Amino acid sequence: MKILHLIPDLGCTGTAKQLTTLVLGLPREGFDVHVGLLTERKGGGRVSIGSNGTHGIRVHTLGTSQRFDPVCCWRLGRLIRELRPDIIHAWGPLAAGCALSAKLRSPAHVVIGKALAPFREPGFVQRWSLRRAARVIACGSAEADRYTRAGVSPSRISIVPPAVPDRLNSAGNGRSSGFTRFVLCAGTLERCKGFRNAIWALDILKFLFPDLKLLLAGDGPDRPELERFASRVQLNSYVRFLGTRADLPDLLDKAQIVWVPSDADCGLHMTLEAMAAGKPVIASDVPILREVIDDGRTGFLVPAGDIPLLARRSRELLRDPELASGIGAEAHSYAAQFSTARFIERMASVYRGVIDSER
Repeated sequence: MKILHLIPDLGCTGTAKQLTTLVLGLPREGFDVHVGLLTERKGGGRVSIGSNGTHGIRVHTLGTSQRFDPVCCWRLGRLIRELRPDIIHAWGPLAAGCALSAKLRSPAHVVIGKALAPFREPGFVQRWSLRRAARVIACGSAEADRYTRAGVSPSRISIVPPAVPDRLNSAGNGRSSGFTRFVLCAGTLERCKGFRNAIWALDILKFLFPDLKLLLAGDGPDRPELERFASRVQLNSYVRFLGTRADLPDLLDKAQIVWVPSDADCGLHMTLEAMAAGKPVIASDVPILREVIDDGRTGFLVPAGDIPLLARRSRELLRDPELASGIGAEAHSYAAQFSTARFIERMASVYRGVIDSER
């Protein structure tokens, strides 16, 4: 079975890590795997699947810069005609729109995952893409419900829980954090992730724990505003913007607590990675995170935007190392069910099911 995975880029995001875990794990005797990149990410801060052709995987760069180039849709159409894939797996709304527009008369079946933005309802183009997909992948019941509300038939939705990837082969700089006591937030720096609330929470905690720092690992459109905000509230010496980091497992190893203060229904991959590392997680009480955190046992849930409660839960963990250790141990045990092998097996089953249903 020939599969073309389509993704905007291989930046250090949860989506890119899931794709990398999948394409490296699919058995070569049953799958011919290709990856198409809509943009070209240069320098550090990306996950790697090896040089072109490594592990039997061909990587096709369709864009010419780090911004989306409409010409890449034409290149994608040409690539589809050359490869004649059985399945195109589109990761994200941009990839889904490109895949369905470029395949034209190709018999390839389009599978879509990560197709909904967490902070807004789907628009016309997203709904059109979802209706035309052969199968839509949801990471859990909460995401499946969103697809159903967007008009996708439940019979075309497959729930595949994500994998907690091992330490990936990453192109990074391997820098140390330089701090011994810190709270970690990681992800794309955009408004829906709630990192502004994290800075406010640290402003409360610094009076109780003067040596505590907040490390923000990631980059994104909201970074300039977050930096200005940290400066205005005089937290420059307490908040560190690390940029995109490929050594996230090393940062997780050293963190005291991991915050996932999302204002929207997102943050699942970061939460699971932190739980797998045995770290206590304090996350927003949103549907997608409510599915994986048992409040008070495997982590803490706080209402989105409740900064005082976020600080209070953090104080409890920082003052009681045994409590933090116990929650981290429970989280680690729970995260073990999100194994790479199970994720790959379920995705392979979805691909076979799509082909068999058409036959």
